[in-house]
Amino acid sequence: MTRPARIDALDKAMGRTVFVDDLREAGRSRLALTVTSRIAKGRVGAVRAEAALAVPGVVQVMTHANAPRLRRILAASMAEIGALRPLPDDRIHFYGQPVAVMIAENWRAAREGAARLQVDEIADATPIAARLARVRQAGFSPGRLRKGKALQDILQAPQVIDKEFHTAPHRHNAIEPGAVIARWDADSGITVPAATHWHYIDTMAIGQAFGLGADSGLSGFLARMFPGRARPMRVRLVNHPSGGAFGRNLNSIPMILACMAARVAGRAVKPAVTREQTFSFLSHRGEVRQRLRIGAPPPDGRVGPILQEPDVAQGAGGRFVEPAGEVSMQIYARQTHLMQHRVARLEQSRTGWMRAPGISASSFALKSAVDEPAHALGLDPLEIRLRNHAAVNTQSDKPWTSKGLLDCFKKGTGMFG
Repeated sequence: MTRPARIDALDKAMGRTVFVDDLREAGRSRLALTVTSRIAKGRVGAVRAEAALAVPGVVQVMTHANAPRLRRILAASMAEIGALRPLPDDRIHFYGQPVAVMIAENWRAAREGAARLQVDEIADATPIAARLARVRQAGFSPGRLRKGKALQDILQAPQVIDKEFHTAPHRHNAIEPGAVIARWDADSGITVPAATHWHYIDTMAIGQAFGLGADSGLSGFLARMFPGRARPMRVRLVNHPSGGAFGRNLNSIPMILACMAARVAGRAVKPAVTREQTFSFLSHRGEVRQRLRIGAPPPDGRVGPILQEPDVAQGAGGRFVEPAGEVSMQIYARQTHLMQHRVARLEQSRTGWMRAPGISASSFALKSAVDEPAHALGLDPLEIRLRNHAAVNTQSDKPWTSKGLLDCFKKGTGMFG
């Protein structure tokens, strides 16, 4: 079989690929450097910008006081920036949140201006213990998966494996740290060169935020779903190659901030996102703490009922919740299982899509737990997986359209013995 050719591979290897960060608009564009919060929750007090504006090359300072007011954004990615738009007011919701934007002619001026900007921050005195206690049952689908009477079965099991697992948050650091350019055009529309996964969704988000022909809210979102119902948008989102994504190029803060800064500056603006800021500007995979109970298998090595109860961290902005547990309920054959999420909204940057959503946390826990009965029974860890291989989808009991796991096991063991 002939392998498909990667037509972009040679240009990337030779350095000829033009990423957004490579674009220049000589003599016309300005640079924006964001100043971020040093506290996790509270509000912005006085902002003293006199010293910053005195730096040669600094043009303007954008804060919540003079930033363009954005309309509500309703997108379909479950990682909407609309839930927490940049610079809407003086409230601080997470560490690293934008509190001001330095607009300058060059990087040196922007950096010096940011260092001289004085922003008073007033921390919220709410006890940490009270905030950590806010855990609620997940309201999304599939927030709960059930097959049979797993809880009753596990209470009757002669032996139960009862383990707790903690998976730290994962943040992706791409080669290109959220690069984007925004330029307002003569027709009052906007052109935005960017690297995005969901081109249409981000175009709609910008249009809704600035009222560029796309009605905001649910009515505007539904109108876009039916051809001929929606007004044409004056948003030209030019998609460029991504310097690494892994799921984080979705409705990013720099994209909206660039559009806001360009309107304030009256010129094209290119945000300068520092490496540190990628941890709070771009979405990440949330922390997961979970309890996992498995009815220990009898001597034949067949796994009993499974109860998986993940508590998932959700960021301060956006609605995405890591779907831990969805795939783990399909890995091994069984008669009963129960998986139910709980969600804790924390003072952190928003969570969002990353590759293999939910799988890294849930599969790590389940497969680690299954290794214990294999050891107790004297079975090779691979053998217990073969004995519990799911020939059908255990949630729906329908056959897989295709599944080559057994062939992979056979080929792998043949290669390394």
